[in-house]
Amino acid sequence: YIEPDTLEKLYNRAQESEADIVGCEWFLTFQNNERSMKQAHVTTGDELFTKMAHGVMRWNLWLFLVKRSLYETNGFRFIEKLNMGEDMMVMMKLALHANKVEMIHEPLYHYIQTNSGSLTKNFNAYRYQVTANVNAVEEYLKIQGRNDLNDALMQLKLTLKLPLLISDKVE
Repeated sequence: YIEPDTLEKLYNRAQESEADIVGCEWFLTFQNNERSMKQAHVTTGDELFTKMAHGVMRWNLWLFLVKRSLYETNGFRFIEKLNMGEDMMVMMKLALHANKVEMIHEPLYHYIQTNSGSLTKNFNAYRYQVTANVNAVEEYLKIQGRNDLNDALMQLKLTLKLPLLISDKVE
């Protein structure tokens, strides 16, 4: 859930700064523990892409207010049946088209982790779906001729492999 003034704060910042994307920080809540989660400071779409790829910034769409025209002009959509890593894929594509990005360094969203049996805990689904969404980002970078972001893409792949490398799952 969001703080009561979240949309107003995001919208006002977007209007004042003429930003294409405005992001915020969030609270991560487990049963009896809540902590404030910080976001890196960025000012451009390329910076946003790189920080997300390096794992120092979250890409969850619920953390950002995005100018509608970025979706409409570029026709961004989720890929059917790929429900893990879909925020990453769409947000990274959006970042490539954002001229100006603003961050509100205040937690405005509450993410409550309660479902330990969720799809995100399914190892095989995670591996397949996230890989497919990363491949979609890689293909989009090629189409856009953005070879300058290849190092960031390689870092993204390494960052996303970490859970697989440290998992106790044999497969």
